[in-house]
Amino acid sequence: MSAVQKPLLPTIHEDSITIENDTYNEPKEKIDDNANAFGSKKKQAMLFAIMLFVNVLGPLSTEAQVPALGSIAEDLNTSSRWVQLTITIYMLFFGLSQLFFGTLSDIYGRRNTLLAGLVIYTLTSLGCALAPNIIALNIFRAVQATGSGAGMVIVYAIARDVFRQDARTRVLGILGGLRPIVIAASPVFGGAISTYLGWRYIFYIIGGLSLFILIVVFFVLPETRDQNTVQIARLQDYKDTVRLLIKNRVFVGLVLISGGVYAGVFIMFNEFSFVMEDRFGYSELTTGLLCGLIVFGLMVGSIISIIFVKCVNPITVVFCGVIQLVACCVLFILPLIIYSGTAPDFVGLNVYWVLVPLFLFVCADGLMLPHLISTALEPFKRQAGTASALAGFWRFFSAAVIALIVSSSSEQHLMVLHIGVGAMAISAIIIYAFTLYGVNYEEFLAESKRADLLMEDSATSTDGVTVISDDDEYNSMKLNVTEQTPLIKKVMTNNNE
Repeated sequence: MSAVQKPLLPTIHEDSITIENDTYNEPKEKIDDNANAFGSKKKQAMLFAIMLFVNVLGPLSTEAQVPALGSIAEDLNTSSRWVQLTITIYMLFFGLSQLFFGTLSDIYGRRNTLLAGLVIYTLTSLGCALAPNIIALNIFRAVQATGSGAGMVIVYAIARDVFRQDARTRVLGILGGLRPIVIAASPVFGGAISTYLGWRYIFYIIGGLSLFILIVVFFVLPETRDQNTVQIARLQDYKDTVRLLIKNRVFVGLVLISGGVYAGVFIMFNEFSFVMEDRFGYSELTTGLLCGLIVFGLMVGSIISIIFVKCVNPITVVFCGVIQLVACCVLFILPLIIYSGTAPDFVGLNVYWVLVPLFLFVCADGLMLPHLISTALEPFKRQAGTASALAGFWRFFSAAVIALIVSSSSEQHLMVLHIGVGAMAISAIIIYAFTLYGVNYEEFLAESKRADLLMEDSATSTDGVTVISDDDEYNSMKLNVTEQTPLIKKVMTNNNE
């Protein structure tokens, strides 16, 4: 038996990849050729405009309805709890739907999947407007949320398809910064429509808006899916793709942090009005203005995030957000300790102990979110739809479930607000410590590029990536990239002569 030469681990050079002493030239343009296809400013501006319109539907669907909850309850002869459930149901199905729409976009394309989602959203908006009772309204809202969920996941997937990481982070930062404006304006819009036309016209109008977006997408949006996207034809293919994603420690950490922080934001929205009006005695108008001030923190964080794109790597930006969350934890827990002698009323605790940490918390979400999503999707150009789906599902579905459990735990809204949001900040800090602490961003990018090039090389080879060795220690180590890419056909053989 002759000695077996161990293959070299693949190494990334500026424009080539070396495996087993063979060099495959890889033009720089090919590393992200799909981004080059949409490289003109005109095309990217058009795609951004579509992404912006689609991104508006989510917050408009939830926030515009809030001022009309009382009118809906009265008109449909039901309780306020049943009407409030329409928002919770919406968020649950919004998150859940992203799981399958993301994968469908990898199979059938971004354009077709988005069109299907917009058709669902438009028709169910009409159904909501015509709903004869609260049960029908909740059913239509659940289905409407699935259509809206398709829009959200496709926005993330298109961002991964078209924009390189720096530009993608800026785009997601701008969308995140504009989102608070929509959130703040939606209740004003909904209140005005409900007052002068009736609550049903809220759904007529947003249905008309979605129909307009549907027409624009049909005639203007090109297909952006990478031609080498992994084709998922069987359940096993889907399982392999999900396994590929969840084996990536950085992806898991970024997605879990995104979900934990958004759960805190959702708890805030559930509890804020009760705390401001019942505990501090503010009017509905003042409460709305204070809520808008806090939501403005999301815009501030997004602006800072955009500034950081060129000068700070994403993992460091996330670390800055985590440090901000540490400050939030202190400000949430400290007043409960100081005024613990008067619990659960916490007499003496003033409104600034609520507003300041909430503003910082929301600002941290705005700072981190573009980098969390953009960096999580970076290694998965050929699985962008499924990766976007998992990221969106965890952020929205888990947040809705966690917030529902936390808000249902007690009627002491001030304590629930402080402990609940503080706990979500602590969870994000712990997740960072176990998944992202010590990660070298440059090595992460190199490993991502290595995996991408190996997968592309294997797609054109009948043998895939072949590793020849009779060394058990080496075989147990294997190639790091083949550990993370189960869709690559791996051939392990002994070289016996």
